[in-house]
Amino acid sequence: MNRAHVIRLNPTPEQAVYFRKACGVARHAYNWALARWKEYRAEGKWAKMKDLKREYNRIKGEQFPWCYEVTKCAPEQEFRHLGQAFDNYWRMKEEGTLPKLKHPRKDGEEGGFPRFKSKKRDRLSFYLSNDKFSVSGYSIRIPKLGAVNMTEQLRFSGKIMSAVISSRAGCWFVSICVEVEHETPR
Repeated sequence: MNRAHVIRLNPTPEQAVYFRKACGVARHAYNWALARWKEYRAEGKWAKMKDLKREYNRIKGEQFPWCYEVTKCAPEQEFRHLGQAFDNYWRMKEEGTLPKLKHPRKDGEEGGFPRFKSKKRDRLSFYLSNDKFSVSGYSIRIPKLGAVNMTEQLRFSGKIMSAVISSRAGCWFVSICVEVEHETPR
């Protein structure tokens, strides 16, 4: 069974800048993949997320070199998020449960279709896989950044699966997912 522990972070100003850059890279990858998917659809082709991810990884060195300033997990997970958004959209369309819109969308899409992420509207967050960070005591070690202070220790013991660093109300938090044994109540 997976359990998540949300812990507040106390980053230095330089670490907060790194977090914002990583969130920006994640948002850029999501928006790039959605725009590219729409281009393929306009041409009458069908694009898969793994093909879009491969294309993004091929061109990011020359077109988006600033992506290398942060961990590679930040843009990678966004392709999975967009794939899940499309899966949800097609499922809702098949079931006939698409949300009804009071006003038509500016891009002409139906309700439930994935939207572009906004710098202002959406929550800042990025993903870290379990082999890209480590937790010890009151600190979490993040690639290309180093140790960041946490306000408390991780309460769960078990295999660490992943982490999501996000911003809420001007504060940074890390949500660490840990696989623990399921204890059946008596």
